[in-house]
Amino acid sequence: MASDKQTLVVLLRQEILNSRQGRGGAIFSHTLLCPTHDNGTSEESCLQCRLQEYISPELRQQFMPCFDIPLDSTGRTLDLRTQKSSRHECEQAIRAWMEKTLEQLETELAAEENSPAPGSERRRSRRFAQVEPVTVNWLAAVGHHTIAHAETVVVNAHGGLLQMRARLPLAPEAELTRDRTGDSTRVRVLRVGDSGGDDWKKVGFEIMRPRQSFWLKTNLSRSC
Repeated sequence: MASDKQTLVVLLRQEILNSRQGRGGAIFSHTLLCPTHDNGTSEESCLQCRLQEYISPELRQQFMPCFDIPLDSTGRTLDLRTQKSSRHECEQAIRAWMEKTLEQLETELAAEENSPAPGSERRRSRRFAQVEPVTVNWLAAVGHHTIAHAETVVVNAHGGLLQMRARLPLAPEAELTRDRTGDSTRVRVLRVGDSGGDDWKKVGFEIMRPRQSFWLKTNLSRSC
C-alpha cells in the first residue's frame, strides 16, 4: 500500500541521515526501521517487521529475519557480513542498501501519484521523482510572514508533493524557492496530511503560473 511505502520512505530518509552523521546502526534492529529498536527485539515484534517484503517468505517467521535480507546484487546478507566484516563495513552496507531501496520506493510512489484513477483525466504534465530542499514562505493568519524548510518528493510543471515539519494552512498562496538555484514561484496549497512518520507533513501544491523550466535547471532523470 502507498501509505506503507510512504512510512518506509520517511524512516529510510531519517536513518540514512543518521548514518551519514555517524549515528547509524550496524544491524537493522538498531535502526528506525525496526518497530522496537528502542525497546529490544522479540519474536513477536519481528512479525511486525516493516521489511517483510524484502525477506524470503520461508524466513519471515524466524527470529530477526532481517539478517537474511540480500544487501547487494551478489546476494550477500547481513548474517554473512557480521561474520566477516567490521562494524563500520556493516554500517556502510546497510546504508548502501537503504539508499538504493529509498530511490526505488520514491520512483514507485511517483509513478502511483502519476497514474490517473479509472475514469479520471490524466495529469496536465508528467511528474518526476525529485528530492531537493526548498524554502516555503507564506503569510500567517496573524499577519506576519512564516518561513519553513521543506523537501520535494515529486514535481511537475503544475505542482507537486513536498514534505515539511511546519503545517501549512489550506489554500493560501505561498512562495516556494528552490534552495539549489534560488528560483522562486507562487504556489497554492491543495492538501495537507501526515506522512506517517515523526512530525513530517505531506503537502500537495499547485504552481499558480506553471512553467516546466522551473524544475529543468536540474536534471530530472527519474521520470515517471
